[in-house]
Amino acid sequence: MTRALLTLMLVWAAPAYADVSARLPPTWRDSCAMRLDAAAAAANLAGHARRDSLPLVKEDGSPNPMQLVEFGDSSSGLMAMVGNEDQRRADKPWTLTAHHGGKAFTEWFRRSHGIFAKLTLVNAAPRELFMSALDDCLKMGEPK
Repeated sequence: MTRALLTLMLVWAAPAYADVSARLPPTWRDSCAMRLDAAAAAANLAGHARRDSLPLVKEDGSPNPMQLVEFGDSSSGLMAMVGNEDQRRADKPWTLTAHHGGKAFTEWFRRSHGIFAKLTLVNAAPRELFMSALDDCLKMGEPK
């Protein structure tokens, strides 16, 4: 009876242990988040980049997940975002988006190989650091 109980406990424990110990290979989002975190550390900003997968659906009902990496710091008014798009659009160099009404921030946008990058800033000081990091993310991304 003791052996049967011990065997049953081992069987129950084995799948849980196997699920926890399985490591997935790193994706472009992991590498991009590390690159954005390095840029944030160089700019003396706290926080970590967040990796998201949004379960979107196409019009025909087929899955169309959107992969995003975001870094935001509210104290410095900075938001950096990289993500893949569902439609192929022409590549676009870094472009300053015009804001009407005297908004206190600037917004930069770039698209390359079906992946976009967006940088919103209140203070222009860390702009070059984050543009460089976002450029690296665009190169490592997996286009749809």
